[in-house]
Amino acid sequence: MTNSTISRFSRRGFMGSMLAAGSAPLTLRQARAQAAQPVRVALATPLSGPIAIIGNDVKLGAELAVEWINSNGGAGGRRIELLVRDSKNNANDAVSVVRELVADGVKLITAGLSGFEALAQMPVIDEAGGLYIVNGTQAMAVTHEAFKRSMFRATDNDIEGTRALVQLAMDRYGDVTDWAVFTVDTQANLASALLFQRLLTEESKARGKTVNFIEPLLVKPGSGDGKVQLSKIMSSNTQGIYSQLVGSDGISIWTQARSFNLQSKVRAIVDKGSEVGFAKAMKRNVPNNFWTMTTWNHRLYDNVQSKALYDGYVARTGDKVPPGWLYNGASPMHIFAQAIAATGTIEPAKLIDALEGGLAINSPKGALRFRREDHQVLADVCAMKFDPADTEQGFEVADVARMEGAKLLEPAAPGVAFKA
Repeated sequence: MTNSTISRFSRRGFMGSMLAAGSAPLTLRQARAQAAQPVRVALATPLSGPIAIIGNDVKLGAELAVEWINSNGGAGGRRIELLVRDSKNNANDAVSVVRELVADGVKLITAGLSGFEALAQMPVIDEAGGLYIVNGTQAMAVTHEAFKRSMFRATDNDIEGTRALVQLAMDRYGDVTDWAVFTVDTQANLASALLFQRLLTEESKARGKTVNFIEPLLVKPGSGDGKVQLSKIMSSNTQGIYSQLVGSDGISIWTQARSFNLQSKVRAIVDKGSEVGFAKAMKRNVPNNFWTMTTWNHRLYDNVQSKALYDGYVARTGDKVPPGWLYNGASPMHIFAQAIAATGTIEPAKLIDALEGGLAINSPKGALRFRREDHQVLADVCAMKFDPADTEQGFEVADVARMEGAKLLEPAAPGVAFKA
């Protein structure tokens, strides 16, 4: 090799080294610029339509959580920018909004208050390489036949919630032996009501007791008329009711129940979904011993996330009885933020690996994790009891309860349809 050849290679090596050295500060500047940018996280929830009141509670919960996270170091040092879209409780609109979000490069999305929304959105977000936190629906298909690895459910499922109500009924009202299921006549609601009937019968038998049920009491959705069904309760031995009368139907029918003097007969009501909004609408007309499921109640948890959510709600609204739906918006924000902090990235694939690997998340309900196989959250199932009260609001939250969700779940079977 000649001296000129050596010199030529040396000059090439020198120039390459200089170019590499010159590119390093640029990469560092890019990294710093990226770190200074906020993390865009989207919430798609019904802000109009029949369940807008719930969707707006979810939105408020997300906003309060983001405010707290950003004031306490953000997501791994980066602020969260919350993008909110109206899914309108309609499958077509729910899909349209997530398509627009992923087209705009937003890959961290929470939605799915209703089952049909979640099932329609999951394939879109999965195909886009996103991370989807389902924040509301109990539909079993989400973690069974429709399962996608990019999806994590942050709330309880139907079998888990129903078993919790069965446990509550047996523990609090074990001497009530005659029951009725009272529900709006939809396929999903009736299936859930009949599941409660079967599980309560089985649990009673396991405890050496017998329970009886009259024929299921069904009302047409939107009719708000339960007089025929209430008459059947009054003419039977019924002392306990499982209710899936939600929204305006529930308010109308439980108001009608007062004229039947139902309180003189029925000792226990366990309800799947009426929540605080029902009691606020009913005021002093709320039935006695009315237990309803809730995703969170501040009286059950003494941690900084729970306190921040409660204090933020009171400061924003002046109301001291927060809806549990706040948690459905807040919890996904904590999940996103803590997963980003733990991994040091916003790359969905790496966040999925961390959550699937058992990363513990500090939420308003304490520490939670996701089951590796089907990404079902492992967290408490909560309930609260309303009674009428001589107060300005006309009711009180007389009692609260929580049950360990992991003990109530069915075996994981992603990709396989659930059979009750």
